[in-house]
Amino acid sequence: MPAYQKTPRRDRYDAIVIGGGMAGLSAGAGLAHRGAEVLVVEAHYQPGGYAHAFRRKQFLFDSAVHLTPGGGKGEGLRRLLEEWGVADQVEFLPVQPMYRTVGPGLQTLIRSGKEGFVESHAEHFPGERAGIAKLVEVMDRMAVEIRELSAVEIPRSQMMRVMVKQCPTVLRHSNRTLQQLLDDHVRDPVCQSVLGTLWTYLGLPPSRCSAVAFAVMMMSFVNENAYYVRGTFQRLADAFVAALRSKGGELVMPRRVEKILIDQCGRACGVTLDQDGEEIRAKYVISNADAFQTFFHMVGRERLDPEFAASTATPAAKCSAAGCRSPASRTRRWRRRDITPCASRCSRRGTGAGRSRSSASRTA
Repeated sequence: MPAYQKTPRRDRYDAIVIGGGMAGLSAGAGLAHRGAEVLVVEAHYQPGGYAHAFRRKQFLFDSAVHLTPGGGKGEGLRRLLEEWGVADQVEFLPVQPMYRTVGPGLQTLIRSGKEGFVESHAEHFPGERAGIAKLVEVMDRMAVEIRELSAVEIPRSQMMRVMVKQCPTVLRHSNRTLQQLLDDHVRDPVCQSVLGTLWTYLGLPPSRCSAVAFAVMMMSFVNENAYYVRGTFQRLADAFVAALRSKGGELVMPRRVEKILIDQCGRACGVTLDQDGEEIRAKYVISNADAFQTFFHMVGRERLDPEFAASTATPAAKCSAAGCRSPASRTRRWRRRDITPCASRCSRRGTGAGRSRSSASRTA
C-alpha cells in the first residue's frame, strides 16, 4: 500500500474536497488539471470510497463497485484518463453480458448495446418488445440531452430557457419516477422489475427513484458498455490519485473533516480537521460526503434554512451519485414493483461474482 501524507502542506487552497471517493477524486483531479491548488481530505486509510479494495489472504476483493461504463477506446472514462495522462495505469476488461437478474422461475442475462439490451429482455417478454424498445428510445433521448447540456457552460439565469429548447424530454420527465416511466411503456410487472434492476445503483426503489437519473445511469452502460478493471477497481482509484498529484494536488489521509468553516456572508471558506483542530482555508469547498453528514454535522443545522433542513433530514437525501468528467412490507419480489430480483455480474472469468456482493481476483 502506498504511503499517503497526513498533513496539508499549506494553510490555504483554491479548493478543498471532502472525501476521497471516486466523485471527490475526480473533482480534485479535474480542478488540478485546470490549474487550481487542490486539497482532498479522506477519512479512510485507502482512497476510492466504494471502489477501494481489501485483501483476505491471497485474494483481493472489491468492496462494492463491480462494473463501470466507458472503458473502451473512444468512450468517456477512457478519454478522461487519457486527458489526465494516466490511461496506461488501468486495464479495462469488457463484460458481456453485463449482469444477470435472478428471480423465482426466471433468470435473465442482460447485454449492453441498444439492440442487445432490448433483445435480452424481449427474449423473456416477447409481448413487451415494442414497449421495451420505446422505453430505451426515451431513456436514450434523456441521456443525450443531459450530455449535451453538460458540455457547455450556461449562466444560471439562462438555464431554464436553454433547457426548454434543448432538453424537452428531460423536462417532461423531470418530476417523474422510474415507476411512472416504466408504466408508460411496459405492462408486465415482472418485466418492469427486470428492466429496473439497477435502481440499486441509485439507492431508491422505482416508486421513488428519479426517471431522469435512472435513464442517464442505465444508458451509460447500454451505450458505453460494461467493464471490469483488472486487479480490482482500486487500480482505477489509484489512477485518479495519480492524476491529482501529477498537477500538484494533495491527498491527505486518514484525516477527518470535523467542521466546514462559514464566513460572515454565509459562504463556505474552509474546513477544520480532526486531531489538532487545524483550520485550512479555501475559496471553494466541495463535499463528497453524504448530505446528512455535510449539512448537519459539518455545517450545523443552526445555519440551515428550516425548510431545507427538513428535506435534507429524510433518508432519501443520504443517497449520493458519483460521476467522472459520471423496506418493503412484503417480500414477494414479483408481486411488488418496488422489489427487484437480485442483480449480479455475470462473467466467464470465474471471479466469484454473483455469489456475494464482492468480486475477487486472485493475486500471485
